[in-house]
Amino acid sequence: MGNTNEPPLPPRNPVPEGKIRICVAGYSQSPHFSRALHVADEIGKANPQYETWFYGPSRDKYLEWLADWKNKENVADQWKQHNTSPICWFEKPGGEPIEIVGGRDRLCEWTSKNLPGSAAAQLGESSLFAPFEYFGDAPKQTAT
Repeated sequence: MGNTNEPPLPPRNPVPEGKIRICVAGYSQSPHFSRALHVADEIGKANPQYETWFYGPSRDKYLEWLADWKNKENVADQWKQHNTSPICWFEKPGGEPIEIVGGRDRLCEWTSKNLPGSAAAQLGESSLFAPFEYFGDAPKQTAT
């Protein structure tokens, strides 16, 4: 039977010139996935050079996808053991190798370092989960 409400895997088309794609994948019930997704969304809304891509299925579907993704993407050995939610990475134009950031904590650290004082950094630095992270509509990715 399985869950018939699984979101489809969104396409990841080539990254347009002048853009950097922030990708966040995790299972939808993970609060860490929710935080990373909202931090990435804030980055994308405030900075036109960034676009976003999100994937948030059930836990089982995510872990299945993650194992397959690590093999298909030729992920560096240091990331082969990553098995938590989420996994966050950057993609650049021209088929450059992906740059894995890590989980929610590492994306938040990157944001605080590279976009200090921004709404995204403030969200990433907050220890409180905002109500929209639990009850609001999930942000929509901007990558096409």
